[in-house]
Amino acid sequence: MKKLMVIFSAMLLIALGACSTSNDADTKKESSKTNENKTVAVTKQDNTIATTNGLEITLDSSKVTNATDKNGTPNKKVYSFEVTGTNISNSEVGMGSIEFALKTSDGKKVDPDYAYDSFGDTIENGKSLKGKLYFTVDSNVTASELQYIPGEKVLASWDVKEK
Repeated sequence: MKKLMVIFSAMLLIALGACSTSNDADTKKESSKTNENKTVAVTKQDNTIATTNGLEITLDSSKVTNATDKNGTPNKKVYSFEVTGTNISNSEVGMGSIEFALKTSDGKKVDPDYAYDSFGDTIENGKSLKGKLYFTVDSNVTASELQYIPGEKVLASWDVKEK
């Protein structure tokens, strides 16, 4: 009976040890620091509201933050945008962070960085959904446009300029 208990205890210890390994990617993300908050001017023909696909999308706030590596060297920029989608149609519509992209000054498209918050849900008629978008780019890259792309085509876009 004692041998059986020792074997069972050893197996339990091995199983618990295997479950406690850490993910290096998560640790690396946590060790980066951010500093130097700047505001980002976002315009859509002199306002921040776009209406498309039964949604009225409002950009509530935006900023860019310099992110540093563990040695304190700035190597990335994080653009963040707070958006609100209001359903103005007669049926439910969906909106989520996956439907947005950031276009850079060199013409590349950057998808949201899901290491930060993301959002997505269906919105009932007359209701709203608020969420934050985060895009990480190299420190030498500048964002030029925030795009709403629920399918194949860009349905709304906002100019992005650092102040």
